[in-house]
Amino acid sequence: SKNRKIACLKSFLKWCYEKNLIQKDLSLLFKTQKVPYKLPRYFTIDEILALIQELKKTSTEQEQTEKLILLLIYGCGLRVSEVLNLEKSQILVSQKALKILGKGGKERIVSVPKSLLPQLKKYISSLDSKTLFENYSQREIYNILAKWAKKAGIQKKVSPHSLRHSFATHLLVDGADLRIIQELLG
Repeated sequence: SKNRKIACLKSFLKWCYEKNLIQKDLSLLFKTQKVPYKLPRYFTIDEILALIQELKKTSTEQEQTEKLILLLIYGCGLRVSEVLNLEKSQILVSQKALKILGKGGKERIVSVPKSLLPQLKKYISSLDSKTLFENYSQREIYNILAKWAKKAGIQKKVSPHSLRHSFATHLLVDGADLRIIQELLG
């Protein structure tokens, strides 16, 4: 936030100089600080395995839906907004894939893990609405992940987006091409 304030002040002083309101370009006197690059948070393979083991213990219909949401985010590398906006028409069952409408209206095809297909088919067959998860919000998905991570014994701060980062990181570690990963992530 300091850098943002300094940038505003520099811009204002530069504008004043260009408009001849001041004689000297005072914007040159200010320097912004270098901000260290933070690596994105992700789950280790062991943490993902522990989370999946915990998700296998689901019993109620709601827990099954929560499991499906979390596994779609991790297994397909989806954003939370992409999962929440997922419609029946975007599920390409014969191709074992999803047609995802990402940021900026960009469309991409992502494959669905084989282990997730039966649960996805069962879920969509029981739906009345065209949107799969219309009763959920981003905040609820954050809380769902926090609940299941805690049950799995994961102590660090978690977010649904860290599942997406985990998807990419685990593919990269397994030797997937970076360009392919970028396309999968949209």
